[in-house]
Amino acid sequence: MKKIQRYLHSIYCDDFRLEINNKISLMGLYSSEFVAYGTAPVIIPKLCVITMLQTPVEDPVEKLRLLIKLDDAVIAEIDIPPQVEVRQDDTAEYNCYKSATVLSPLIIERDSTLKVLAVTEREELRAAGLKIKILQAPAVPST
Repeated sequence: MKKIQRYLHSIYCDDFRLEINNKISLMGLYSSEFVAYGTAPVIIPKLCVITMLQTPVEDPVEKLRLLIKLDDAVIAEIDIPPQVEVRQDDTAEYNCYKSATVLSPLIIERDSTLKVLAVTEREELRAAGLKIKILQAPAVPST
């Protein structure tokens, strides 16, 4: 049987809202690339990062710090207390640690990559990043 390992996942979006019954609504999700139009530096008024770390129930996280990096520069550090989402049944295979971070404003000087790292008591996990590209807005033909 294959051993279940820890897994870090991040979602990048324009906004989020906490709902009844522990749900989160996400608006304006980005897949792997964000295109900002203008001339550097470009100011993104708000960008949200939703991060989830899943770990087998028999391997709980003892210490968790999230680092959000723009290229190599750390732009946010979040210490997550060792509390997990509690499942109401005993069939759960994973514990889930969640974080929602708002970056406002986010100033982009050049094409960059936004990355999330989780530092635990024994390892560093990386989530998929978001490439941010700056493009000149196309000229609008005059009429």
